[in-house]
Amino acid sequence: MSEPGREPLRIGVLGAARITGNSLVDPARLGGHRFVAVTTRDRSRAEAFAAGHGAEPVASL
Repeated sequence: MSEPGREPLRIGVLGAARITGNSLVDPARLGGHRFVAVTTRDRSRAEAFAAGHGAEPVASL
């Protein structure tokens, strides 16, 4: 959980598997942190994942 007065943790992930949203992104948000980046080998998959989870930048490997 993000402590009062501290900046939230910014989270980036490698890969866009369905489990990533449920096991990492959603719990991080509940803790007051931010999901900011995703990267995959397939740029369109990364863009779709980012759009569905509110990530800011998108990259591809």
